[in-house]
Amino acid sequence: MRIRCGAIAVTVLASMVLAACSSTGSSQPAVTTTTATVPRSTTSTTISSAAAGAAYLAAVGPVNAALTTFSNTANSWTSSTTNAEAEADAQPAITALQTLNTTLTNDQWPADAVADVHTLIGDTSAVSGDLQGLSSVNLLDASGWTATLQRDLASTKSAVALVRHDLGLPAATPD
Repeated sequence: MRIRCGAIAVTVLASMVLAACSSTGSSQPAVTTTTATVPRSTTSTTISSAAAGAAYLAAVGPVNAALTTFSNTANSWTSSTTNAEAEADAQPAITALQTLNTTLTNDQWPADAVADVHTLIGDTSAVSGDLQGLSSVNLLDASGWTATLQRDLASTKSAVALVRHDLGLPAATPD
């Protein structure tokens, strides 16, 4: 079956998740990403909110880039775009979301952010699952898939707002 409604939903995806994860411009410090050699579980710690905020911004950067690329690609889909092509186009974004979840799980967070980070992990997992479902969307269930994606994106946006607040980051703005 061909994708007909997917591009509309994907545009919503990119705008909502990017808005939820982006920094607010030049007021944010530059952050370099480092990889820990010993995985840790999501725990509270004495890490400062500023350090945790910087780690969070570094972790969401690749997701923002992958979602931007995916949105641009999805906006070029036509009625001849196959489900397999759509899912292949989504794969880098799916991988970025999964990597984000691993990072969020392995990093340490201030005690007041742990519950909200766990919620964000669940919400981004749902969005990743929605994107993986592109391979089975058909004309009969496209509106249901879109509604599910929009619900999961709204939950993700709310969770991101809470995490950003917990980490002392300003509210997100769209890129």
